[in-house]
Amino acid sequence: MRYLSACFLCLLLLPLNGLADGRQFKGWCDGGDQLGSEPDLHQAASDTFLGGVCLGFIDGTFRSLNQRDFCGPKDLKRDAVVRLARQFLKDHPDRLGEDESTLLIQAFKAAYPCDPKRGAVRSPLE
Repeated sequence: MRYLSACFLCLLLLPLNGLADGRQFKGWCDGGDQLGSEPDLHQAASDTFLGGVCLGFIDGTFRSLNQRDFCGPKDLKRDAVVRLARQFLKDHPDRLGEDESTLLIQAFKAAYPCDPKRGAVRSPLE
Protein backbone atom coordinates (compact mmCIF):
# COMPACT_ATOMS: atom_id res chain seq x y z
CA MET A 1 0.00 0.00 0.00
CA ARG A 2 2.84 2.33 0.83
CA TYR A 3 4.37 1.66 -2.59
CA LEU A 4 1.12 2.51 -4.38
CA SER A 5 0.80 5.76 -2.44
CA ALA A 6 4.35 6.74 -3.39
CA CYS A 7 3.67 5.96 -7.07
CA PHE A 8 0.49 8.01 -7.01
CA LEU A 9 2.29 10.99 -5.49
CA CYS A 10 5.00 10.74 -8.15
CA LEU A 11 2.35 10.80 -10.87
CA LEU A 12 1.01 14.05 -9.44
CA LEU A 13 4.42 15.63 -9.96
CA LEU A 14 4.42 14.98 -13.71
CA PRO A 15 4.05 18.17 -15.75
CA LEU A 16 0.70 18.42 -17.45
CA ASN A 17 2.10 20.51 -20.29
CA GLY A 18 3.67 17.30 -21.60
CA LEU A 19 0.15 16.34 -22.61
CA ALA A 20 -0.30 19.38 -24.83
CA ASP A 21 -0.95 19.21 -28.54
CA GLY A 22 -0.23 21.67 -31.34
CA ARG A 23 -3.36 23.72 -30.62
CA GLN A 24 -2.31 24.42 -27.06
CA PHE A 25 1.26 25.08 -28.15
CA LYS A 26 0.03 27.52 -30.81
CA GLY A 27 -1.94 29.30 -28.09
CA TRP A 28 1.21 29.66 -25.98
CA CYS A 29 3.09 31.12 -28.94
CA ASP A 30 0.29 33.37 -30.19
CA GLY A 31 0.58 35.75 -27.28
CA GLY A 32 -2.99 36.89 -27.94
CA ASP A 33 -2.54 37.49 -31.66
CA GLN A 34 -3.57 35.19 -34.47
CA LEU A 35 -0.06 34.58 -35.83
CA GLY A 36 -0.83 37.20 -38.43
CA SER A 37 1.38 39.99 -37.18
CA GLU A 38 4.94 39.45 -36.08
CA PRO A 39 5.25 40.74 -32.50
CA ASP A 40 8.55 41.58 -30.85
CA LEU A 41 9.47 38.13 -29.58
CA HIS A 42 11.52 39.35 -26.63
CA GLN A 43 8.69 41.66 -25.57
CA ALA A 44 6.15 38.85 -25.86
CA ALA A 45 8.31 36.58 -23.72
CA SER A 46 8.84 39.18 -21.02
CA ASP A 47 5.20 40.35 -21.01
CA THR A 48 3.50 37.00 -20.61
CA PHE A 49 4.22 33.75 -18.89
CA LEU A 50 2.90 31.79 -21.87
CA GLY A 51 5.24 33.62 -24.21
CA GLY A 52 8.07 32.39 -22.00
CA VAL A 53 6.70 28.87 -22.08
CA CYS A 54 6.62 29.06 -25.88
CA LEU A 55 10.18 30.36 -26.15
CA GLY A 56 11.47 27.87 -23.60
CA PHE A 57 9.80 24.91 -25.24
CA ILE A 58 11.08 25.84 -28.70
CA ASP A 59 14.59 26.47 -27.40
CA GLY A 60 14.63 23.27 -25.36
CA THR A 61 13.41 21.16 -28.26
CA PHE A 62 15.89 22.81 -30.62
CA ARG A 63 18.84 22.20 -28.28
CA SER A 64 17.87 18.61 -27.51
CA LEU A 65 17.73 17.43 -31.11
CA ASN A 66 20.37 15.05 -32.35
CA GLN A 67 22.93 16.43 -34.80
CA ARG A 68 21.61 14.24 -37.60
CA ASP A 69 18.03 15.53 -37.34
CA PHE A 70 18.54 18.75 -39.27
CA CYS A 71 21.37 20.99 -40.48
CA GLY A 72 20.86 24.66 -39.76
CA PRO A 73 23.39 27.41 -40.34
CA LYS A 74 26.08 27.94 -37.71
CA ASP A 75 24.78 31.39 -36.83
CA LEU A 76 21.11 30.38 -36.39
CA LYS A 77 19.58 32.58 -33.70
CA ARG A 78 16.74 31.81 -31.31
CA ASP A 79 14.46 34.48 -32.82
CA ALA A 80 14.81 32.85 -36.24
CA VAL A 81 13.95 29.46 -34.76
CA VAL A 82 10.87 30.92 -33.04
CA ARG A 83 9.72 32.61 -36.26
CA LEU A 84 10.22 29.33 -38.09
CA ALA A 85 8.09 27.46 -35.54
CA ARG A 86 5.33 30.10 -35.59
CA GLN A 87 5.24 30.10 -39.39
CA PHE A 88 5.06 26.30 -39.47
CA LEU A 89 2.08 26.36 -37.10
CA LYS A 90 0.40 29.02 -39.24
CA ASP A 91 1.04 27.13 -42.49
CA HIS A 92 -0.10 23.73 -41.17
CA PRO A 93 -3.35 24.22 -39.21
CA ASP A 94 -4.41 20.69 -40.17
CA ARG A 95 -1.54 19.27 -38.09
CA LEU A 96 -2.34 21.11 -34.85
CA GLY A 97 -3.74 17.92 -33.31
CA GLU A 98 -0.24 16.42 -33.27
CA ASP A 99 2.23 16.56 -30.40
CA GLU A 100 4.00 19.92 -30.14
CA SER A 101 7.52 18.47 -30.16
CA THR A 102 6.71 16.46 -33.29
CA LEU A 103 5.54 19.64 -35.01
CA LEU A 104 8.73 21.47 -34.03
CA ILE A 105 10.98 18.69 -35.26
CA GLN A 106 9.12 18.60 -38.58
CA ALA A 107 9.45 22.38 -38.89
CA PHE A 108 13.22 22.23 -38.31
CA LYS A 109 13.68 19.31 -40.72
CA ALA A 110 11.63 21.02 -43.44
CA ALA A 111 13.52 24.31 -43.12
CA TYR A 112 17.02 22.86 -42.73
CA PRO A 113 17.25 19.44 -44.37
CA CYS A 114 20.59 17.66 -44.32
CA ASP A 115 22.34 16.75 -47.53
CA PRO A 116 22.46 12.92 -47.61
CA LYS A 117 25.44 13.03 -49.98
CA ARG A 118 27.52 14.67 -47.28
CA GLY A 119 29.01 12.16 -44.88
CA ALA A 120 29.16 14.22 -41.72
CA VAL A 121 26.32 16.39 -40.58
CA ARG A 122 26.97 19.79 -39.04
CA SER A 123 25.31 20.52 -35.73
CA PRO A 124 23.12 23.64 -35.85
CA LEU A 125 24.51 24.70 -32.47
CA GLU A 126 28.25 24.54 -33.27
